[in-house]
Amino acid sequence: MAAVATTQIASAAAGDRSAALRAPAADAIDTFPEAGDGEALLPSFMRKRPGGLYVDLSELGTDGRFARFVEDVFSAGSYFSGLEFGNFNRLLYEIEQAANDADPIRLATGIRPFPAERRALYRPVRTGSDGSFAEYVFEHVFLEIESPAPEKADGADDEEAPIDWTKKPVKSEPAKLDFDEFVAHLWTQGVRAGIDDSALRRVINKGETGRLTVAHWIEPTEGKGAGIEEKTKSLHRDNSPKISRGGNADLGQFKNRFPQVVKDEALLRKTPRVLGEPGRKVSGEIVEPKPPADFDLAALAGPGTRIEQRRDGEYIVAAFAGFVNLDTSSNQISITEKIVGREGVSVRTTGNLSLSGDDYEEFGEVQEQRVVEGKNMTFHADVFGSLVSRGGLILLERNLTNGRASNPGGEIIAHGRTSASVLEAPKGKIHLKHAEGCTISGSDVVVESATFCHIVGVRVQVGTAAGCSVTGQSVSITESRAYKDKETVCAVLVPNPSAIDEQRTEVRKRLAEVVAEADQQRQKAAAIKGQKEFASFLMLQDKIWKGEIKVAPAQEAHLIKLTTRFSPMMQQLRAVAEAMGRLQKTHAEVDEQLKTLDRERESMGAEVQCAIASITGDTVVRTLQCDPAGDFLSGEGLKELLTRVRSLDRSPEKLFTGESGRFDWRYKPAAEPAAKPD
Repeated sequence: MAAVATTQIASAAAGDRSAALRAPAADAIDTFPEAGDGEALLPSFMRKRPGGLYVDLSELGTDGRFARFVEDVFSAGSYFSGLEFGNFNRLLYEIEQAANDADPIRLATGIRPFPAERRALYRPVRTGSDGSFAEYVFEHVFLEIESPAPEKADGADDEEAPIDWTKKPVKSEPAKLDFDEFVAHLWTQGVRAGIDDSALRRVINKGETGRLTVAHWIEPTEGKGAGIEEKTKSLHRDNSPKISRGGNADLGQFKNRFPQVVKDEALLRKTPRVLGEPGRKVSGEIVEPKPPADFDLAALAGPGTRIEQRRDGEYIVAAFAGFVNLDTSSNQISITEKIVGREGVSVRTTGNLSLSGDDYEEFGEVQEQRVVEGKNMTFHADVFGSLVSRGGLILLERNLTNGRASNPGGEIIAHGRTSASVLEAPKGKIHLKHAEGCTISGSDVVVESATFCHIVGVRVQVGTAAGCSVTGQSVSITESRAYKDKETVCAVLVPNPSAIDEQRTEVRKRLAEVVAEADQQRQKAAAIKGQKEFASFLMLQDKIWKGEIKVAPAQEAHLIKLTTRFSPMMQQLRAVAEAMGRLQKTHAEVDEQLKTLDRERESMGAEVQCAIASITGDTVVRTLQCDPAGDFLSGEGLKELLTRVRSLDRSPEKLFTGESGRFDWRYKPAAEPAAKPD
């Protein structure tokens, strides 16, 4: 870079110089001679334009050329007038690389000399020993201005005038600091970064005095180390108590005992490290931030996982659906296809379980008061707790004792003994080997041997029923007998036609109302048409429409008068026609509704039947009216139904009572009651 020489200003008269020193921030724009004329040389990246000095970024480079240029200007006793301070800072510390087509940046109006008289106005700057701040004491400043020497009077005697006429008097005049000069002064004082330009301009413009921190060090911003972001909520085992939605802790259930994921589910994402921004001391010296930590994500990916590079980063994803295993010894995450429990379900091992996967197999016991929620669950040992399935199959290879099995939309199969338990599958199937003292409800229920049980279903099949209550729409029992003086009661659920009969009565009533209203409209139309003159007009109009009568031009006026006269009656007839149209549509809808109800009543109870192949003990068969569309297989509906079954002794709907024989019966709808006369 060519050396930069201070711009030379031609000598001025003493009065002009004084004015320039008092008001340094002149508005005039300096001019710069071309390189090689002996007055000033500018580096290649500087451009002279009518608006001032500009920096061509495409020529600047990143080797500190601009800082050296600034150093040359200030050390040569000059400063930048009209300095664009924001651009000045950017060029020093922020711009690292620019495109060739980037617009030049304006730096200043020009370069002006910084006279010694003006430099003397500025005090030394105090900087902190660690370079964190710079302070300056502002006070009123004065310039010493030389006045012109007084002229010697003509004919004056030198001996009578002891005044030294060759010595110019000096006087002090108030002066004002200048922001552009201050920047040059700070630079020569070693303050080159973190300058508070807004505070400086305010103090200088208002002429305030006092101590001011004129520069603060720019602290480095800390970077952020590479990290791990969990992309699935169920990632690792958590044996702490589960928190409910209401904020209560469930001490009987762990938060996440067996984490499960699906194929291609994102497990972990590496968050890349972010480098910090360097800071600067007030001297301009760089303060480097600490480097953030980094790691290799592939080292964490175990069997059943793979690394994927996506748009937003690097991921560990599940290669197939399965269960998550975090191995602390190898510091890896892996996926297994199936979860198998061997420790059982208890307070010590698992707490209550809520499984999100599709398969669970347990070889240990399920302890009392423990709850297992899942799907397609198989238990090879005894179960004393509660099993809740979202569908699929609950398979009990051993016994269910004092427990509960619920699978609303699936199937329950027990190969062992079930005792003193509740089993329910309102929309599914239940198949039990032997049940004792149980409450069983399901859409389809099959029990090979039942003793002292309450069984409710839509379709129920029981091999041996001893002292049981069996309730259903279709009931089939191979052998029925008593148990310890407790008879077997069979309640056949029959539909109640009264509700549908009431509907049919209401529909018939509505149909009769529509017919009566239609008759009234027809009578109204007949009355209007029955008026003699209007009837003649209608006949005439009909013949004209049919073309039987041709209307002569002389008759048109008379025809218009007739039409106007009978217009109200025509409107009445149109209203009657519209009403008849609506009534016909309503009649068709109500009639179809009545036919639908008739078909429903005829088909009501088509599947209702009861068959007992062998009766070897006290057995009672009764009917029990029930809404087939109601929910009587779970919840309050089931409780109410069981209560009604227990009170059947007071019911007259008895079909059979005896200790032996067989029973076979099929439901037939009762005849519709005769209509009551009005």
